[in-house]
Amino acid sequence: ASRYHGLEVHALRRFSGGLLFEASYTFSKALGDTEGAPQDSRNKRLDWGLTDLDRTHMFTFNYIYELPFFKDGRGPVGAVLGGWQLSGITTFQSGLPFTVGISGDRAQAGGGAQRPDLVGRPRDGRGQSLSRYFNTAAFALAPLGRFGNSPPLNVRGPGINNWDLSLYKNIRMREGLKMQIGAGFFNAFNHSQFEGVGGNLGAATFGVVTSTRDSRILQFRAKLSY
Repeated sequence: ASRYHGLEVHALRRFSGGLLFEASYTFSKALGDTEGAPQDSRNKRLDWGLTDLDRTHMFTFNYIYELPFFKDGRGPVGAVLGGWQLSGITTFQSGLPFTVGISGDRAQAGGGAQRPDLVGRPRDGRGQSLSRYFNTAAFALAPLGRFGNSPPLNVRGPGINNWDLSLYKNIRMREGLKMQIGAGFFNAFNHSQFEGVGGNLGAATFGVVTSTRDSRILQFRAKLSY
C-alpha cells in the first residue's frame, strides 16, 4: 500500500528580447510499506513510513537568454561577439530518506534487515557536519529478543543545490545550415554536493557523510545543424 499527496506549481514565461524561463515546484509526501521483506512479519505496521523516493521539496528553474550585445552587429565584431546564448537549469531538492539499520540478529528471529530503537530526535537542532550529519544518539540497540521500533526511512540525506549553465554561440553559415559552439558547466559554482551517509548503528561511519556527487565539470561542444 502507498499514499501520495502533493502540490504542484508551474510557470512559463516568454519575454521580448530572447528571454524565456520556466519554473516548477512540488511540495509532497509519499508514504508506503517498505519494499521487500518486512522486519517483523507479525507486525507489518512497523514497516509503514516514507518511501525511498520521497522528496519534500523539489524546485527546478530553467532559462534561455539570447544575449543582446552586438546581436545585430556586422563585420568582424558582430561575427565574433554577436549571437551568444546563455542557458541553464537550476535545481533545489530535499534529500532522499534512508533507513538506520543494525548488523546481526538482535531480535533472534533468524536474520533479516533489522532496525534499532528510536530514543530521540534524528534532528536535534545542534546543526550538521560531515562527521555528524544527524543525531546518532537518537538510536539505540533494542533489547535482545525484540525488534527495534525505529521506522524505516526516517532520516533524510543531503539535498541538491545545483546549477548547470551553458554559453553557446550560434553561427548561421548559410540557409538551412547552422553551427553552434560553446561550453557547458555542470555544477557551475562547484557547490559541495554531499550524497551518502552511513546508516548502520555501531559502524565507524555511522552518521558520517561518505560520498559526494560530481564536482564541477566543463564540457566543450561544437554542433552542426542542417
